[in-house]
Amino acid sequence: MNINKNFLKQAVFFMCFVLGFWLLTRVFLAPPEDGMVLKQGDMQQVRLMRYAAELVKEKTGQLPNWNDRLFSGMPSGLITGVEQSSLLLKYKVIELFGLVKTPYNFLFVAMLSMFILLLSLKVDRLLAAAAAIGYAFMTFSISSYEAGHITKVLAMGAMPGVLAGLVLLSRKKYLLGAGVTALFFGMVVNYFHYQIAYYAGIMVGLYFIVEWIAAIKNKDFRHAGITTGIAVFSMGLAVLTCIGKLSDTNEYAKSTMRGGSAVESDNSQKGRQVAKNGLDIGYAFSWSYGVDETFTLLVPGFKGGSSGEYVNNEDFDETTLPLYFGDLQFTSGPVYMGATLIFLFILGMVVAFVWIREKPSDRFAKLNYWWAIFGLVTVVVSIILGLGRNFFMNEFLFNNLPYYNKFRTPMMALVIAQVVIPMIGLLGIHQFISLVYGDEISDKAKKNIFVYTAMIAAACIGLAIVCTVFSDFSAIETDKKIVEQGGKETLNKIKDLRSSLVWNDIYRSIMLMGVLLGLVYLVMKKQATTMASSASILVGVLIIFLVSFDMMGVANRYLNDNLLVETDGYKNWEDKNTEEAILPSSVDNQIIADNKDGKRVIDYRRGINGTFNDNSAGAFHHNVGGYHPAKMSRYQDVISYCIASNGSTGSGDLMNNHALDMLNCGYILGISQDEKSEIVAPRYSAMGAAWFVDSVCESPTAKQALLDINTKNLHRNVIVESDMNKKISSKLFLTDSSSRIVRIFYSNDSIRYQSKNLGKGLAVFSEIYYNEKNGFWRVYIDGKEAKSLRVNYILRGVEIPAGNHAISWVYKPADRSGYLIMEWASSAIILLLMAGSLCVSAFKKEDDLKENGDGSKTIATLLGIG
Repeated sequence: MNINKNFLKQAVFFMCFVLGFWLLTRVFLAPPEDGMVLKQGDMQQVRLMRYAAELVKEKTGQLPNWNDRLFSGMPSGLITGVEQSSLLLKYKVIELFGLVKTPYNFLFVAMLSMFILLLSLKVDRLLAAAAAIGYAFMTFSISSYEAGHITKVLAMGAMPGVLAGLVLLSRKKYLLGAGVTALFFGMVVNYFHYQIAYYAGIMVGLYFIVEWIAAIKNKDFRHAGITTGIAVFSMGLAVLTCIGKLSDTNEYAKSTMRGGSAVESDNSQKGRQVAKNGLDIGYAFSWSYGVDETFTLLVPGFKGGSSGEYVNNEDFDETTLPLYFGDLQFTSGPVYMGATLIFLFILGMVVAFVWIREKPSDRFAKLNYWWAIFGLVTVVVSIILGLGRNFFMNEFLFNNLPYYNKFRTPMMALVIAQVVIPMIGLLGIHQFISLVYGDEISDKAKKNIFVYTAMIAAACIGLAIVCTVFSDFSAIETDKKIVEQGGKETLNKIKDLRSSLVWNDIYRSIMLMGVLLGLVYLVMKKQATTMASSASILVGVLIIFLVSFDMMGVANRYLNDNLLVETDGYKNWEDKNTEEAILPSSVDNQIIADNKDGKRVIDYRRGINGTFNDNSAGAFHHNVGGYHPAKMSRYQDVISYCIASNGSTGSGDLMNNHALDMLNCGYILGISQDEKSEIVAPRYSAMGAAWFVDSVCESPTAKQALLDINTKNLHRNVIVESDMNKKISSKLFLTDSSSRIVRIFYSNDSIRYQSKNLGKGLAVFSEIYYNEKNGFWRVYIDGKEAKSLRVNYILRGVEIPAGNHAISWVYKPADRSGYLIMEWASSAIILLLMAGSLCVSAFKKEDDLKENGDGSKTIATLLGIG
């Protein structure tokens, strides 16, 4: 059996575009100088939190299961990962099996994914490429990558591929549709950004709501049922490819802030509720997009751009200034979806509604109409979710939509609109060209399409202009700091810069939309060319140019500007050696030399907020603070109530602090009074690795337990909550001057002690209590397992018999062998589905491979779905 020649031909075309995408990423991300890499703030934090674990691996050959370098200890699954066997992840399938390397992969995955989506809709290749470029260079993706949110951006990139699979299923290409859906949704979940995967699920849900409404209206229940069933199977298969990681995360989440707090919320605002098993709603909604801020989708600088916008003019030499004046606390860039793409989206909507009105019985008009309905509904839902606290319905959704209260940053929901806008937009211009050159609609309909598109586009930009006219370009909190540091004159100059940026970008959007409107007019009048095939090529090339100019021009502001800022170097680039180096400072070395018994350190060099948002100290010390988005909720309670000054009863005094004492915090890293050097302050009140207590104090509530930490003598008293008090045999224990417990061995996953006590004793250990299904600390006394206790709200305790004893704590992660089998098998099935689909297409008869109606050949032909 011979390979079909047409298949090979289309494969070559497809790979040429793929190569073009790769080259584009290389050009855009070319460093300004050899040996430079992108600055990514969050990735530096990741390197710091992994640093000590990597050193353990160098010595033992294995990563530890418990990370002892941030928040006094936490499971390492969300830091260094858990063992997996997914072939999708191992072979990086949609990254061309690992051939496309970091940092180029995030742009490439987005372009490839959107390209396949548009081709599955039978859109011309050039128009599909324009959509791919537009999607990849949307500023939310670009600024997120610049900040180091790698997994988020990669998962976003794969989202259109999920929709491509559903399109194929709706076209009755069941085998290929199942494979594509499973492959791309598998990559979304394997990139491990669960909030993006959740939004992908919402997108799929909206798709099937529209699909079933259409099925009911058309009475096509059989096909809708088959499509839904295969999609559910495919997505379930995708989830199985990382079931071990998902299970680990789900179990750990119960102990984190996303699993809720044991302490009743103090949020007493009328009418507000706090999710019982999720994040506090105020915290979760802290990154809600402003209502008028949604105009940044059309005008990038509508709210001043970023909190660190590059400026170089007569008033300010090369520097970055806080030009942003929107609702967010700060931002590294706007959510801009392109004046070109939004105009095309409007065109696509208008084409669909005018077409169905003119030919209500036309099968293709109906299909396009339902795509437009899906696009409209999805964009509206995406924007509503993105508004967070600024839209009344979101509080209800937060409290009732399953798992929704586990996530923060509502504005991230705008990623759904990012997928749909270029999809509907480029599908719309493709259909418009086909209708005009196929003479399938009347001149009146063509005119209506042109007029309605122009009117809606003008209305959108008009509203943006009205809002700008009435804006005072103020950002209250930011402006206060500007006045304090530079005076009112500086503030007025910055307001002028904000105004200038907004108006310049409004003019920019008007120009781009005007050019596209002119292009639509030329197509409508067939003045560009009289040939349909020529029109597709000409319009495709022009739109690629316009979309690239639009999206890459704005993206360049927030990632790849190579302009030199004299005081700080390149804004977005740094020397590779600087990026890789993790070296102790002089004060770090001072602590390392002095700290022979492994006391903890609290890093106050950046204030109390920096203490719990930075991992610098954890690279070299057992850190009380640190940075991780999934901090244990009980630990956060201790921070809020006992350590930080904003905790309602916490003293904020780091020297006289009971919580730091019980955590065996022996050193404070700080800054000298003149703020010119780093200093170390010893804490002599640190209580050591373990100690015996003689009295048990029961706290009726979790909050009372926290308050008791601040007031009780923790050397003699142990605080237990009602659930743990039942497990303790006595309220009083005998201790004397000879009672002692000494740590004799320490590693991440195992700690050993030697104890001596005249009578039965209750020992407290300055280690974090953790006991969940994904992992747990087990305690052994002379080799026999004993009952572990949670004491002092977050610490471990155990009753020890009289005499001399050997105590050991061992961390035991859950058995993952079953998960590994499921991951390998499910990913193998997905790869076999894709391979089988390609083989079927490759060996189909020549006559079975048909061209599209407009003469173009796409991946639909390549994969046998034409």
